[in-house]
Amino acid sequence: MKQNLYKGEKKTWKKTVKALEDVLGYYYVSRDLDSVIKDRPLNIGVDRYLAALERLKSASQFFIRNSPESKELENVICLLEFGIVTLNDEFKDIVSRNSKPLLPVNVTDLISGDVDSEKMVSLDFLPVDKREVLSKIADWLLLEDKDEFMNIYATFRSSALTKSLTALRDYHRSLSLGSSGASPSVASPTLRPKLLGKYTDTPSRKTSKKISSMIERTANKMLVKASQTIEQSTRLGIVNKRGGAIDSKEDCLDEVEVFWLVTAVEAFVKLLQIELKHMIGIIHLKHFKWVLSIIMKESLDLIVNDAEVLAAKSKRLIVKNEFSSLLSMLLVLKNLQLMKKDLDELFDGCSSQVRTKYSSFVNLYCEVSHNGLMTFLEYVRSGSGASLPKDGTVFEVTSNVLIFLEQLLHYVDAVGILLSKDEEYKTAWNLGRSKEEKCKECFGLYLKKAFSLLNLNLSVKSEEYNDACIKAVFRLNNFHHITKVLVRSGLLELLKRASSNCEDDYRTLIEKQKKMYFQCWLKVLNPITQEDLSPVVLDSEKLRDKDRKLIKEKFSAFNKEFEDLSQSQRGYSVPDMELRESLKRDNKEKVLPLYQDFYDNYSAVSFTKNVEKYIRYSPAQVSSQIDTFFDVTA
Repeated sequence: MKQNLYKGEKKTWKKTVKALEDVLGYYYVSRDLDSVIKDRPLNIGVDRYLAALERLKSASQFFIRNSPESKELENVICLLEFGIVTLNDEFKDIVSRNSKPLLPVNVTDLISGDVDSEKMVSLDFLPVDKREVLSKIADWLLLEDKDEFMNIYATFRSSALTKSLTALRDYHRSLSLGSSGASPSVASPTLRPKLLGKYTDTPSRKTSKKISSMIERTANKMLVKASQTIEQSTRLGIVNKRGGAIDSKEDCLDEVEVFWLVTAVEAFVKLLQIELKHMIGIIHLKHFKWVLSIIMKESLDLIVNDAEVLAAKSKRLIVKNEFSSLLSMLLVLKNLQLMKKDLDELFDGCSSQVRTKYSSFVNLYCEVSHNGLMTFLEYVRSGSGASLPKDGTVFEVTSNVLIFLEQLLHYVDAVGILLSKDEEYKTAWNLGRSKEEKCKECFGLYLKKAFSLLNLNLSVKSEEYNDACIKAVFRLNNFHHITKVLVRSGLLELLKRASSNCEDDYRTLIEKQKKMYFQCWLKVLNPITQEDLSPVVLDSEKLRDKDRKLIKEKFSAFNKEFEDLSQSQRGYSVPDMELRESLKRDNKEKVLPLYQDFYDNYSAVSFTKNVEKYIRYSPAQVSSQIDTFFDVTA
């Protein structure tokens, strides 16, 4: 009994001593830990530093409960706050020292997909040991409801991201193709060799050469993926004859600007995806999107500002009927659509400020592109003052319209989505089962409107010709050219979605114009097709004077009209060889049999002593003369 009592007293005594030691330790903790707390966590070890802060925190809690007015509490709190500041400073120092912007070559690797697992590890801005330190500091601070470290982290990572994009942009701009003359389209095949030439001419360092090579390779991949290689911009530009050439460099759409914007968006996505991976273990999952919003804000502002400048230029150019700038807008939109899933995932859960900024960027490009498509239809309708060709060749407006629509084929999805917002296209949109089919239906309806307006424009403009023959030649040239381009380009397949009989309609128009064209032969054929003399009179040995005069008049009238017609026909242009030869062939088939009959009936009759004056052409010579039609050099 006494032994048990003794053991109990001893145990109580030990507890009392331990409690007394702890209390005494709280009174001396400030003195004991002062040198530790005022040192750097990395110098003494982050675990030891955090353990010291835990002791200070326990001491502060003790004094708050037992002696809230004591000097010791003031000392402990002062040292604890100093330690927290030091901890934040250490966190800041590690992040700042390691937040270096990526070189353009690294960013280009990411965009092009040429990053294996080993390279991806090398892109981590933090060494493993520093990542562990940050993780421990962040965990301790977050438990203490101290979130300033997240602002620190976001600020430095934001700066690194912005500097990475700025370095890439500056490098793009350093490859400017020159300030004189119009630049080729961003998707022009001529862009790549020009860029390559600039790269090899500029830097001499190995790193710069590698950057050049990587950006060039990325250019090839991105342009194939995003634009399917548009033709050279010399064919894309539709110049407003009223405005003439663009006389301000500010209104020139440099392909480097467009390519930079497309590249920037892809780089933005790739870099932020890496940032999310970097945050693991340092930023708590529930704070990811808040921190990401801060990281992306400055870079997003950079991209959107450049995008707004580009959109403003495009708007001015579209007003001047320079529709290659519209294709640039659509190229950016198409790229945004290709990355929509990744972009949506990034912005989901982010602050309303950055989501609104991104939405304004997309909406601006949708608005400019949609207005551009409508402006193009107005251009097709009016022709913008383009003058008629004197030789009846293909109209400038026709050529421009077909070139643009052919290039627009690369953006069927982007155009379809833009048009689907219009009431008049909703029925077409609903006809498709899949999104791809819906876009094609809307695009087909747009083509129907464009070609209907073009046909109307051609009919109205052709009325300005005084001569019915060249009017028919003009329409033939244009309708035939439209038909060939429709079949060759693939536009016909989409047009048929909204106008199933369009191909037959154009064939009908062409045949109608051929008949109108042949009307120009009426004056030539009229003298030789009238039966003014009977065979009996022609067979008589001696013709009357009035009969000889009548035959002379027939030959003279034919000669005059045929020569006038030949002269005018040689001034007409039919650039398409197939159409040109078919018109000559039709002329011969319709004219030669009639002239052969006339020639056989009258050439053997003795109606004049000066035969060469009246019988100037044999049927073979008429055929040869027809072969000179549509040839100004003949």
